[in-house]
Amino acid sequence: MNWALVAGLGTLLAASLAGALGVRRILQQRQRRAGQTIAQDNDPNSLEQLLTAAGEPAGVEILDRILRALAHQAATDERALPTLRGVLLAGKEVRLLLDESADPVAPFTAGPDSRTWTLDPVAVLPDAEMLNDVEAPYPGLVTLGAHEDGLLLADLTTCHVLLLDGTPEEVLEVGRALALELGTSGWTDYSEILTAGLGSRLAKLLPQGRIRTMPHLPAVAADLGELLLEAHQSGEQVLPWLMIGVGDHDQEHLAQLADALAAARNLKTAVVLPASEAAQRVFPHAEIIDVTTGQEALLAPLGLPVTLQRITDEQYRQYVHVLQISTQDPVPATGSWEFAESHDQAAACGRPLTLRSTTADAQDPGNPFPALIAASPATTPQP
Repeated sequence: MNWALVAGLGTLLAASLAGALGVRRILQQRQRRAGQTIAQDNDPNSLEQLLTAAGEPAGVEILDRILRALAHQAATDERALPTLRGVLLAGKEVRLLLDESADPVAPFTAGPDSRTWTLDPVAVLPDAEMLNDVEAPYPGLVTLGAHEDGLLLADLTTCHVLLLDGTPEEVLEVGRALALELGTSGWTDYSEILTAGLGSRLAKLLPQGRIRTMPHLPAVAADLGELLLEAHQSGEQVLPWLMIGVGDHDQEHLAQLADALAAARNLKTAVVLPASEAAQRVFPHAEIIDVTTGQEALLAPLGLPVTLQRITDEQYRQYVHVLQISTQDPVPATGSWEFAESHDQAAACGRPLTLRSTTADAQDPGNPFPALIAASPATTPQP
């Protein structure tokens, strides 16, 4: 696998974005009728070409399958899943970075230290159908960026609160990449993903429908409170809750969110916010990562320097543009396709032939086949 950043995008994010666009195109094709074609962009889109060339859809699928296989085996062995700090993807190697030491569970083996598991190269994974009902165990996993050996992913639910330290533009680029990967990757299919300050267009355009746009932090805190109430009333496990916020936030609103997070400490939650002075006061134990452009960043729990993944304003504009086109209604076709016939209606058939007979035999009410008698040739009795 090619685990790398291409034009600032990791191969997992590129594949996930391309996959979301592909789903939109399939839905668009299904709405098309004979004599119509899907709406298309007259100008070539460089980002779409980049996503197609750089994406590793097989990588997304295999990582998702590996993690679900781990969850399946842990349940079979009645073992608790370890808490992850992150995942390192390098070539054919998948390395889990654990929060605490633990004995490995198949398909992983012991790594170079007690807090590292490495995928067994000869492990046989269960069939995909067997894993369909297995819930993804680490929905907070998201690409931070590229390490010298490959891609480095962090588990945001282990960080709980992650603060991005940089200019508003730098925070927006990194936060946007985190939100888009969480909203489109295979292992967040059962998650609540909220955004604040990232706009509302993508939430309406992405086919997965996982991202919900919130107007401000008080609404975010209220949403978490509702989730906590649901968990208390049902007594069942609720969906993981992840929030990515950018922009300026009042200290009072940050404090409301902090109170909600403290009340929901037993739930699987994660929050990403700008590292403003107010945020650092309200969340004194939060992890902080420097998102300055042009230099490597270091997230303390992982201890590995990375070049951060980002989505620039132009890349975002282009992606929203192609998604908008993929939701447009079909247009009349041109050329030879203009005369394609519709197969929605049954072929026309001739009118039924009605035979009328006035012979005595045909009119006999005791005769069950008057039409046959009427159609048969007349016979003359023999003398």
